[in-house]
Amino acid sequence: MQVKQVFKISMIAGALVLAGCGGDIKVKPTTVDNSVDNSVTNPSTGTPTEVNCASYTQNGSTLTGSADGNDCIYSTTFASDLKELTSDLYIPAIEGRHIFNGSLFIGADYAPGQESSIPATGAVLTIEAGSTIVFSGNDDYLRIARGSRIVAEGTVDKPITFTSNEAFEDLDTVGEGPKYRDWGGIMINGRGINNKCTTAEREADSCSQKTEGAVSYYGGNIEDDNSGILKFVNVSYAGSGPKLAGAGDDLNSLSLYAVGSGTTIDYVHIHEGYDDGVEAFGGSVNMKHLVLTHNQDDSVDWDEGYTGKIQHVLVKHGNQLGNRGFETDGAKSSPAAQGDTDESGSNPTVANVTVISNETESIRDGDASRGIMLREWGMGKLYNLVVTNPATEGSHQCFELNDEKDKVEADGVIANANADKIIVEGSVVACGINFKNPKNNPDFDLATWWKSKGNIALTKDHVVYAADGYRTATTMTDAEGTAVTIPPAIDVNAIDPWFDQVDYVGAISESDVNSDWAKWVDAAMAIAAASSFAH
Repeated sequence: MQVKQVFKISMIAGALVLAGCGGDIKVKPTTVDNSVDNSVTNPSTGTPTEVNCASYTQNGSTLTGSADGNDCIYSTTFASDLKELTSDLYIPAIEGRHIFNGSLFIGADYAPGQESSIPATGAVLTIEAGSTIVFSGNDDYLRIARGSRIVAEGTVDKPITFTSNEAFEDLDTVGEGPKYRDWGGIMINGRGINNKCTTAEREADSCSQKTEGAVSYYGGNIEDDNSGILKFVNVSYAGSGPKLAGAGDDLNSLSLYAVGSGTTIDYVHIHEGYDDGVEAFGGSVNMKHLVLTHNQDDSVDWDEGYTGKIQHVLVKHGNQLGNRGFETDGAKSSPAAQGDTDESGSNPTVANVTVISNETESIRDGDASRGIMLREWGMGKLYNLVVTNPATEGSHQCFELNDEKDKVEADGVIANANADKIIVEGSVVACGINFKNPKNNPDFDLATWWKSKGNIALTKDHVVYAADGYRTATTMTDAEGTAVTIPPAIDVNAIDPWFDQVDYVGAISESDVNSDWAKWVDAAMAIAAASSFAH
């Protein structure tokens, strides 16, 4: 059976496609090799070996998936949005695919007033390295409830893949191949801290907030809450909406609701999601080694007082797929109005980010592809950014501090910037439109503020990437090839030992070609280059 979407492509072909995109932002030349065969065929099914499908025992009954050739099929009797699994579930690696015909809910959901019943150690979903998990329906999704955990730990050579039926020719009943919104995505509900609950509610263990896109509950007062592990995981063609509340009430590819710092998120690729790639609703979960390609809305989004740490993030927008690389909110309403101090807004620390946006608008809602925006009482420390976009017209700006009166008080995020509660250092923008000044603060000039922090603003004609179009060039040059001086990378390891020590800006350096991060990035970018939405 032949996979519709190319999951493996040679680095040479991938670099070729990428070098030909990105408008006027320059990349170093590469060599064309027309002998490369990019087709991918699954191993021959032949005579299937014995297939051990996942099973669990609950309420005295044991349910097991049904073997079909080398695949395992799970009916809505096994798992659906009407059934919560309160027993552990182990999904083994098999030659074929684990195909779910309904949603998979791990752990019981607890509504407001039931917080005291949430188990300290609930059901655990464990997925073996190399597994492929397939969801059949547009609204089918994986939900991990408060108190439960997911342990999905692949390797760089044997990642765990979450995808849709349409990614496989034999399962694609329509015959159009995979696409955003094929299935719902992954939702993890934690007991961490979010600022939609008041301090009093958290201290009384009565914090419960309703999730977007589908009704379940999250929140608590456990900063180091552990919802499990996602490591070496691919999530493709997910997201769904609008849901009950209308526009904006969507499922993201990966939704992290008040997920605590005891959780591990590392080496995750999210491709072609309908809404955001990953969104953190409060919590303090830390994330490393993220690649986000061709997501319709924002690639990384945080809100509700998120305070985690993030390092090594590569964002690549597709042709008509992508709004903001980062959209960052402090809170939906004034922290003070929630009974908190003004310090309870989002305040993460982020390092080594590359955002490659473009001159197109998203198919989803017509919003422009652009770089990074901070708004709504947001705070944060951002280091070693590289943001590019070739557009010279429209709303394709690369960095924005947004204080629109219809969303926040006029002195919200700008007051935080002036008070050094927003820090951006060691960073580069190279765009047709580098900045967008806030509407309601005419005395605040974003370009002046940017440069005062030791950052640099280049133009769209500068060469900032290596030949592949996404690694940071060792030496950045102007259009004539003259080297330009860029700010030295900030030693983020000295700020917090959780961060890797780096000597480069952006997500990955030109000199890094053999590490697990390099392999992960190259594989992800090859998938993006082979997409029908490549740009």
